Amino acid sequence: MIEFFLLFIAGTFVLVKSSDLFVVSASRLAKILGVSELVIGLTVVAMGTSLPEFASSIVASYYGNSGIAVGNIIGSNIANLALILGLAATFRVLKIEKRLFEREGYIMVGLTLLFYIMALDLLISFSDALLLIFLLFAYILYMFKFKVQFHELLKVNLYIEHLASFRSFLHLLKDNFKKIIIGESFILVISIAGLFFGAHFMVVAAKEIAVLFSLSDNFIGLTLVALGTSLPELAVALISLKKGFHNMLIGNVVGSNIFNILFVGGFASLVAPLKVSLFTLTISGPFLIIVSAVFMLFIWTDLKIKKAEGIVLFLLYLLFLIMILPKAI
Repeated sequence: MIEFFLLFIAGTFVLVKSSDLFVVSASRLAKILGVSELVIGLTVVAMGTSLPEFASSIVASYYGNSGIAVGNIIGSNIANLALILGLAATFRVLKIEKRLFEREGYIMVGLTLLFYIMALDLLISFSDALLLIFLLFAYILYMFKFKVQFHELLKVNLYIEHLASFRSFLHLLKDNFKKIIIGESFILVISIAGLFFGAHFMVVAAKEIAVLFSLSDNFIGLTLVALGTSLPELAVALISLKKGFHNMLIGNVVGSNIFNILFVGGFASLVAPLKVSLFTLTISGPFLIIVSAVFMLFIWTDLKIKKAEGIVLFLLYLLFLIMILPKAI
């Protein structure tokens, strides 16, 4: 019995450590290639904290454990908002910029509702997966404000500028070839391998624990797997709280929830359609919507999450655990 828990802990450690290694290496590689820190932050770091959820849900989907895959997505999002933000706000008042709230906040709520609507037929299908992946790329383009102007297609100087940039990129690649190929690329390959090996051990151990204690896949996904894969978000939250980077803290949580739905949900259901249980439809799904609405309400009042509100969020997480406990079997 104990070996399954040790395997789960080992798998979680490898998974989280590999995601951290991937983010650090990808950031260094991006800097070598001349990518700005802003772009790195909005892509590599934002998606990096969702890599454990991504890897574990992909593996769970591959093995046909839809309950773990769906439970991981929903459970991680609830943990991010109620547990991580709730605990952080009990120690310090969290402030957020209005534009971040009005943009990412509403997008998060909209995507949460969309994911629930997709689940109403008890299946996140292949067509749903394509829509989620399309929205993922649309969201990334939206973040960078890529706006195509058709009249600019006729401007020759733009093509010259792009060609010059590409030639400059090729020179940069040539100058750093050995460093990139031998160094960072090797680390990236190792970290990606670690992600999926760690996810494999985690999912296998979680499945065995579920069988051992007669627990449902949904319950394991919502609790053990969700909490394990939320460790990167917790680490970022603690560092951000210590340094007073409140926008980074809240932005990472909200951004992670967005990527969990689009990035994780999209590709996991692309591997195999995800079956959705009545448990998800009646308990965990609606609870995620409620927690998201409560979070938005707290922010909407004065662009802050105060100590009392943090306690409310944390108590909501405890309530969630109490609610799902009878449904564990």
